[in-house]
Parts: sequence; C-alpha cells; structure tokens
Amino acid sequence: MRNENLEARMHRSLTKPMTWGGLPRNVFLLFVVIAILIFILLRHTIGVAIIINGIAWFGCKYATTKDPQFFDIIWNHIKNDKGMYKAE
Repeated sequence: MRNENLEARMHRSLTKPMTWGGLPRNVFLLFVVIAILIFILLRHTIGVAIIINGIAWFGCKYATTKDPQFFDIIWNHIKNDKGMYKAE
C-alpha cells in the first residue's frame, strides 16, 4: 500500500558520495599531488609517476566500489585519538 502523495524525487548527488575518477575528491587530489611530486622532485619520468599512482588508484577505486564510505571511516579513525575501545 503506497501513498503516491508522500513520494518526492531526489537528485542522485544527495544520496551518493561525490567522486572524481571513482575516488573521493580528497583522495583523487592527493594522488595528483603525489604524481606531480614524483615527477618534479625525484626527477623520474612521467611514466613512473603514472604507473605508481595507477596501481594505487586501482586499489583505492576497488575499495570505494566495495564500500563508498571506506575513506570516511579511515579519516574518522585517524582523527579519533581515543580509539574505538579505549576507556574514556
């Protein structure tokens, strides 16, 4: 028994996390910065930077497709200095 008067359309961006290239924005931008640093500071060819970041990108994209909030949980764990099971 559905009441059609109580339904509302929602934009997809309200229910799914925003991603760039399949990764959260902050992780994607971190990979871009790391690629630039490898290329400029370590004086390697751009191919080395692309290969290193490509492997890391595929791993992170796999984790994001399995659980879209994977990196949110990681960031919250890093910020929480008490830990999950420590006494208060």
